Amino acid sequence: MTTAYMAKEIEQEVRALEMLDGSKLRRRWAELTGNSAPGVSPKLLRLALAWHIQAAALGGLSPSTR
Repeated sequence: MTTAYMAKEIEQEVRALEMLDGSKLRRRWAELTGNSAPGVSPKLLRLALAWHIQAAALGGLSPSTR
């Protein structure tokens, strides 16, 4: 898979989050992380999901950064 293709896939998945309401965002969080969604606003949950999507595709923070 090329980097450009991955970037486009990530962008599409992140953009799709904009269309989800709070309950669908919480469901997506559970699908992606395997945990219940934190009790935060949909806006913050959307940002956190975007980070998780990117981290899953490109790698997250290094252990030394965490």
